[in-house]
Amino acid sequence: MGSEASAIARLIAALDELAAQAVAGRPLRDELLALDAARARLDAQVARRLHAFDASLEWAAEGAHSAAAFLVARTRCARADAHRCVRVAHELADLDDTFAAWAAGAVTTRHVEVMARA
Repeated sequence: MGSEASAIARLIAALDELAAQAVAGRPLRDELLALDAARARLDAQVARRLHAFDASLEWAAEGAHSAAAFLVARTRCARADAHRCVRVAHELADLDDTFAAWAAGAVTTRHVEVMARA
């Protein structure tokens, strides 16, 4: 868990650094595009971990009835959103090319949700 935890700590530190930067009065086009791709990449990694978390039943130790219920209780997301995240995470197990494109930031999370439903 050490390197994973340090990677997440570095990600959080990078977000803190971005939050401290001034954005007014300078070109932002390239940053917006890069951040959008980074958001997709982050969503892909969350989905990958959510799939493993659900399969491990770790959520049960928290008293939840499912991974989706755990998300609702611990992240305060909407129930429908939690179920969609878990469904997409599971469906992507069979969509290697789609997941690879998502993890590379080549497609958005919304695109992946649509492809997973097809």
